[in-house]
Amino acid sequence: ATAVKAVADRGAFDDSHHMFYVTNHDVADGNKLYQLFGDNAYALTVMEFTLPGTPLLYHGQENGYLLNNTVKFSDDQKVDWTTHDYKMENTIKQLINLKHSNPALADGNAKGIYVPLDTYSNIDAGTKSTQVVSYARRFGADWVLVVLNLSDQAANATVDGLLPGTWQKVLDSENIAFGIDTSKSQTIEQA
Repeated sequence: ATAVKAVADRGAFDDSHHMFYVTNHDVADGNKLYQLFGDNAYALTVMEFTLPGTPLLYHGQENGYLLNNTVKFSDDQKVDWTTHDYKMENTIKQLINLKHSNPALADGNAKGIYVPLDTYSNIDAGTKSTQVVSYARRFGADWVLVVLNLSDQAANATVDGLLPGTWQKVLDSENIAFGIDTSKSQTIEQA
């Protein structure tokens, strides 16, 4: 969580604009994303789109090509657009839609404010979690809460620092690959 805050706060000037990426020519050079990050490739993609800044999609990342294919920077390798990882492709489509439809995820001069949150999980024996990360983005009355489990096991998490009220779960690991269906969204009560 501290590392995420440091990345979100980084900038040379008050009006700095960040670009975030899961991969680029240095990372992908001869590496498959699934080799590097395993199932966290999806969680890191969520982070890429929800931290303040502009997400960078690299060489077929948007259709999942880089999950199981290598790219050599020194080669003139073309993306095989017939190869799809539909979960990654749909994840990115949903995140683009969410980023453009919710003012809290806006960037530039009217950017949503990054709000660091403390997270506690059963994985970390009730102490401040190093495996489950949470943060929010806020712009006016619009909020987006992000909770990411970066461990390899299921987790129950408690998030401190939220305002009391009702939160609507829009995306999770079960529905992100298929799209947002707000009619089936869960309401989460915060005491």
